[in-house]
Amino acid sequence: MKTHLHRVTLAVSSALLVAGCSTGASAQWSNSVGGVWNNPTSSLASTMVYNRLLLDAAKKKTAPEAEGARAPQAQQKSPSVRRLRVSTTFRPVAPSLMVQDLAQGMGKTPAERAQLAEAFGQFLGIFEDQARADKELHDLARAAAFFLVANYAIASGREPTEKQTIAVEEKFRGGLSGSQQLGAMSDREKQKLYETLVIFGSLPVAGRNSAKEKRDAEQQKMFRRLARENIQTLLGVPVEKIHLTDEGLSIAD
Repeated sequence: MKTHLHRVTLAVSSALLVAGCSTGASAQWSNSVGGVWNNPTSSLASTMVYNRLLLDAAKKKTAPEAEGARAPQAQQKSPSVRRLRVSTTFRPVAPSLMVQDLAQGMGKTPAERAQLAEAFGQFLGIFEDQARADKELHDLARAAAFFLVANYAIASGREPTEKQTIAVEEKFRGGLSGSQQLGAMSDREKQKLYETLVIFGSLPVAGRNSAKEKRDAEQQKMFRRLARENIQTLLGVPVEKIHLTDEGLSIAD
């Protein structure tokens, strides 16, 4: 079985420190969200215009479950009226679309923006290197699952199991592949959403682990808060309403 999302989460935890050391400005990462970034949750919200798409995908049953639940008459529909499966992958239109945009929106000074851009680029690089090894490159289902699992782990303090992580990815893949909204998105739109998910999945992990290294309880609390806000922005529900199981995830009404 694949262990990609767990490996990515562990690898990302060191990227923030690497970026800080290379720029000589690692102390800036110890400031509060308000001190370094101009409200990162607002940056996430302004980019993640497809949050309803992802919420619907998270709530939908996977394809095998849905097939089993269909009434007999529904199964006999003509192939011409069946929905076509939508690919969750895309062709990149540029090396990156969101690294500079998010860094510009979140950094207050040129030095902070440069540092953020370097870290965000590393986050994407780590994620894509592992995706290439797992043969799941440029896959929105993978990115959405990583975003949810990484933020959930930081916000709740509960580390999902490997089985749960894989089930979450398959849940997103099943939901997204039946989405007409996803089918209408251009490769550029898909890439922007993908990069946003990866960057905002990585940031709380890297920031929290950096704060743990420094034994900074306030910073750990701040990144837990950021992870909670990320989940609220993506799915529109608090982390307490999300439950991960060996079958994927469920969202309480």
